[in-house]
Amino acid sequence: MLTYYRLLASDILPKDIQKVIYLDCDIAVVSDIKPLWNVELTGKAIAGVDDCDEEKNRNRLGIPAHSTYINAGVALYNLEYWLENHVSELFFEYVRKNETKLLLMD
Repeated sequence: MLTYYRLLASDILPKDIQKVIYLDCDIAVVSDIKPLWNVELTGKAIAGVDDCDEEKNRNRLGIPAHSTYINAGVALYNLEYWLENHVSELFFEYVRKNETKLLLMD
């Protein structure tokens, strides 16, 4: 369940921090990640990388085909959007309702 702490970033970090990059502990950064930091997030909660099992996981979780299932190990969070739209609460509501579908914990 510790993996869900990242969903609390907007609640834990100072309110003047508008975005943050999350990297899993097994990620090696070998070049400048500024292009990730500069991804435009206006009107978006998160930016990430498509997961290699995207279709399978979208189907398992009931995510519409026009949406994307991302690999949660590399993500850019728009904390301002999260706070304004109560994204953390929405995530935890989804977790409660879909606990049996959440095999990967992220």
